[in-house]
Amino acid sequence: MLGHFPAPYPDELLYSACARFAVRAGYASVKSVLDELFGAPTATAVIDLPNRLGFLAAALPANSSLTAARLIDQHTLLPFFSAYQPVSRVEQLHEDLKSNHGPAGHMRSGVMASRIPMPGHLRFCPLCKQKDEESFGEAYWHRMHQLPGVEVCSPHQAFLEKSGVSLRADRRHLQFISAEQVTRMIPVRHVDIEDRNHRALLQIAQDAQWVLEHSSAGTSLKALHMRYLRLLIKRGLATYTGNIHVKKLLNKFSGLYSPSLLKLLNCELRGRDLEKANWLLRLVRPFTICCSSSSSATP
Repeated sequence: MLGHFPAPYPDELLYSACARFAVRAGYASVKSVLDELFGAPTATAVIDLPNRLGFLAAALPANSSLTAARLIDQHTLLPFFSAYQPVSRVEQLHEDLKSNHGPAGHMRSGVMASRIPMPGHLRFCPLCKQKDEESFGEAYWHRMHQLPGVEVCSPHQAFLEKSGVSLRADRRHLQFISAEQVTRMIPVRHVDIEDRNHRALLQIAQDAQWVLEHSSAGTSLKALHMRYLRLLIKRGLATYTGNIHVKKLLNKFSGLYSPSLLKLLNCELRGRDLEKANWLLRLVRPFTICCSSSSSATP
């Protein structure tokens, strides 16, 4: 059992708490930290969906209130991904993160197969850094700042900055490095609320933060489709029978999200005939239609 472990800060990544532990304990190598915390010196320091959390929870000091479930829900990125997964898969993902199943969580969650890549470096908000140092005496890595598709800090309406900590998947780079060690105060790049792209990025960050902070047990694909359909009907973009007004939807979407913004987010609408097939239409059409290669359904 560990003699001590730092209490995680609000919205702190588990990786970040482990990095602060490593600094305080003065370990000579990442292998020693991994062995002490996860019982596996050959494991890697994972940012988003770490595993072996059952071992870590059992190794924490007796007076710790941290359980494996609390570590997962409050200090990993799983709540962001699980909100749109079936209930049974979310249950399996929790087990993946508690166990020593290696990359199972990344495969089951869809992170590995996603067109939208995870950030290449740990990121931070200069204003969060300043506030954290004033409130807690040190900076730390926030979960919100590491989400794919999130480019700004929603509370401070400022753009995120890349740190020097690379997340490339090789053992030389996967180490526990605290935010206090590598971040520094730099000029703040504020969101321009008059800029259409900036407004969209801020809204995405706010929505992502809500999802991350409201852990979900999962949602069925049918329920997701019905939510989208109700919203489309409310906006006059679909009929009550489920037919999508494709041209109108694409025009509305293009009016909100410019090509340059979609490229930044790796969400460009691609395809020979956008009115027949693209990721936006797959999102709002019934699961049985969008997943059938032989479907000839018309909008």
